[in-house]
Amino acid sequence: MADDRVRLGREAARLAQRALDARGGLPPSRRYGTPAGLAQARRIARGEPVDAARTRAFLARFRPIYLREYRKGHRTPETSKAVGAWWLWGGSPAWAKLR
Repeated sequence: MADDRVRLGREAARLAQRALDARGGLPPSRRYGTPAGLAQARRIARGEPVDAARTRAFLARFRPIYLREYRKGHRTPETSKAVGAWWLWGGSPAWAKLR
């Protein structure tokens, strides 16, 4: 199971690319994403297969944080680092495919 790789689809790729693009326009103090998250986003945006277990683990751990921010009205990476990080990993389309 650890070697399972999956393509997350066009919608996840679109969100990952949008998060990368938005991040580039933010001042350093508002940027989100670790080096691992940025590399993951680039793979997703290119439509490459990603490690399903690793992606599922991140999304499962990070989903409550994302939902809390979403409920506060933060819906884009420009308004929330948590939303940006969630989108880097493919967001809700990736979660729906992997859970």
